[in-house]
Amino acid sequence: MSNRLPAKPWDAGAVGVGTEAPIAREYPAFEALPEGYEALFTSKAATDACLTRAWFEASARHLMSPSERLRLIGAELAGAPAALLVGRERDRDPLAFGGRSFTSLDSLYSLLYAPLIDERLDSTAALAPICARICEATGGRRPYDVVRLQPLDPDSPAFGALRRGLRANGFAVQTYRQFGNPFEPSRGLNFADYLARRPSRLRNTIGRAERSLGRRGRVEFVLETGGPGLEARLAERLAAYQRVYAASWKATEPNAAFIAEFAGMLAAGGALRLGLLLLDGTPVAVQIWVLWQGRAILYKLAHDRRLDRTSPGSVLTARMIAHMLDAEAASELDFGPGDDAYKSSWTTQRRERWGILAFNPKTMHGRLGILRHIWGRAVKRRLTGFMHASPPS
Repeated sequence: MSNRLPAKPWDAGAVGVGTEAPIAREYPAFEALPEGYEALFTSKAATDACLTRAWFEASARHLMSPSERLRLIGAELAGAPAALLVGRERDRDPLAFGGRSFTSLDSLYSLLYAPLIDERLDSTAALAPICARICEATGGRRPYDVVRLQPLDPDSPAFGALRRGLRANGFAVQTYRQFGNPFEPSRGLNFADYLARRPSRLRNTIGRAERSLGRRGRVEFVLETGGPGLEARLAERLAAYQRVYAASWKATEPNAAFIAEFAGMLAAGGALRLGLLLLDGTPVAVQIWVLWQGRAILYKLAHDRRLDRTSPGSVLTARMIAHMLDAEAASELDFGPGDDAYKSSWTTQRRERWGILAFNPKTMHGRLGILRHIWGRAVKRRLTGFMHASPPS
């Protein structure tokens, strides 16, 4: 079963469609947002779990540093919300050579970031007042030296609208690829057919790993999907996740409190799929998947590095995918951010997430950013082209 979104009715007449231009308004906290903004969150939640109000609120609580301040900039048309940008500001940001920055409220946990826009409105018009507000010095604030927004869908109307809006206000804009997102369309596909399409090397790896783990002891697959008694079980599952993570090749989980809150949010909405692979009762591999609007997303994974030779991670991935396809009828398998080599065995397609970096040419720190990031990249491209040019005959 996929996640259940809030059952709040969408008022088709809430936003005007006349010639009146939206105006920008700022709010100090999520609680201060007028009720009409909830419709924007509800609409955008259908796109990604990282665009829900609960996600942004948890990010603000756990992932913002003391030196950062939340900024909620809305665009309103005839008194009704047309768009909202959730961001943060920092007075001394290394990204801006110690200058002021406005950035998206993203983190290493983010799969996607986007402004919330009423889909009946033109993205450029809806975001224009927000971009203007970011680029101007208001309320006694010094102007921003740099603006960074990521990870964005480069094919979305909002991506182009943000780029045009920042440029229209005099900022020098650079776009960049942030990460790849491997995925596999799986609508109508069962696990047996999916596995038959995988490289023989992967099928052999899974078979060998299953046999090797079986020789070591009793192998058990545990899957948490919610239901009665969830709160106590989830605490136990997350404790096991932390133990496996600590025994893996990865660094310590940067923010365990955020992961716990996010997992609870997903579980409450029926979207959490937390899988454990046990060997003689001890967790040796763990994965957190998100089932969101039919998409099965591999969000976090880890296994005990002492069992690298037996590939417990591959066994758990196979069992999780078998559940996602045969029990959940997932329409897509999403392997999250990063073009890690192992993902090419499980998927055949990829999309990209990009970022927007904009510098203020009127400030010293902004000009330093232009020199390094925009002019520097242009010079590097020219030098690379010169070095690879064909020698004269």
